[in-house]
Amino acid sequence: MTGLVWDTVSTEKLSYKEALSYCKEIIIQGNVLDDWRLPTKSEIQTITGKTNNIFNFNTNDNFWTSTSFPQSAPPATYYSVNLSDSKQSIADENIKNAVFCVRGNR
Repeated sequence: MTGLVWDTVSTEKLSYKEALSYCKEIIIQGNVLDDWRLPTKSEIQTITGKTNNIFNFNTNDNFWTSTSFPQSAPPATYYSVNLSDSKQSIADENIKNAVFCVRGNR
């Protein structure tokens, strides 16, 4: 058990900056909870391959992580992970990927 709480997936694909804003603006039962964030690459890999049995959404998309890929020139790049097959990709911050927010351990 990871101690993480996963939110529902955004209904549309978002850029990295939009994904950060989306996670920070999650409202549950009328309350804004400010501790939601994008998961790290390691955190999201704890649910890869299991999501069809746990969550009800398309897992064939690439999902943003907060783990950056070292690069010398803009735009910034981050890892994304496909939840169904665990494949990692590197995407610049302007690409639109799926978003799955998390809260808890860090």
